[in-house]
This record gives sequence, structure tokens and C-alpha cells, in this order.
Amino acid sequence: MRVNFVSDENIEGAGFSFNWTSIDMLGIPSLQEETLTKNQGTITSSGFSTNYQNLLKYSWKLMVTDGKYIVVEFVTNLDIESGTGGRCPYDALRIYKGTTADSSTICTKQASLIVLKSNEILVEFTPDVSGSGAGFSLDYKTVGRNIVICYHYTNIVC
Repeated sequence: MRVNFVSDENIEGAGFSFNWTSIDMLGIPSLQEETLTKNQGTITSSGFSTNYQNLLKYSWKLMVTDGKYIVVEFVTNLDIESGTGGRCPYDALRIYKGTTADSSTICTKQASLIVLKSNEILVEFTPDVSGSGAGFSLDYKTVGRNIVICYHYTNIVC
């Protein structure tokens, strides 16, 4: 950190003061990654039901049987630090279809069923430096492509 204070000779004042604290970044891993290959399972944030750790990026790559789609359903409402107006300036849960940048970004207190038309997805949780909550728990499973397409267009499971 560098602080540079410059003054001229015209006006005098009380000046300023500030406090600072250092944190040991070497003790905080920057990324937790896991690859899941089972056709169903559960993903939870670290320490789910108690507060999750800040400044740690979590990443889960799901790769299931070819020819299947992945359905994600939240077991409980999310308890993550959220923004307003659909923006996620603080903590965010992002679910990517395949490896593309096309994602569903979730930072609200409520989430629902998400159908991803892919057999590979990436789930990322990125908390910022402050504020945390109980986190999230989501279940994922695979379904045949014909069931998902019917569900997607008619809002009923066929």
C-alpha cells in the first residue's frame, strides 16, 4: 500500500488520519475446485448452515453421462450477501452451461429449479471480502433430453 499526501502553501488544515489492518493472504487459499461425475448429488457452500468463508472462490465442474441434461434444484433458500435490482456486486453464485460464458447468476435469497441443456456445467461461488451468510445447498440430477424439452415448453413433466 502506498499513501501519497501532497499539500501546497495556501491553506492549512488539521490534516487526516487513517487506520489500516493487514491480513495474511497466504493463509487463505484463493480457489477451491472439485470435479463431480456422478449422475446425481449435492453441492453445498463451505460450512453450509453456518457462515461461509469470504475471499475464497469455490468451483464445481459437473460432467455427467452424455445424452443427459442436468437439473439443479435448491434444497433451501440461499443465504448469501446480495445486491439490489438483480445485480450481484457482493457475493454471487453462477451456473454456467458447459464451458461458455452463458450463465445464470444468482444473488437473491430465493432460487428455484434450473434446467441446463447440457451434460456439463460449472458452478462457481465467489464471496467478496465482507458479509456472509449460511450459504447454499443444491441438488443436481440428470434427466433424458425429451423430458427436459417437454418440461421447458409446457411447464409440466411429461
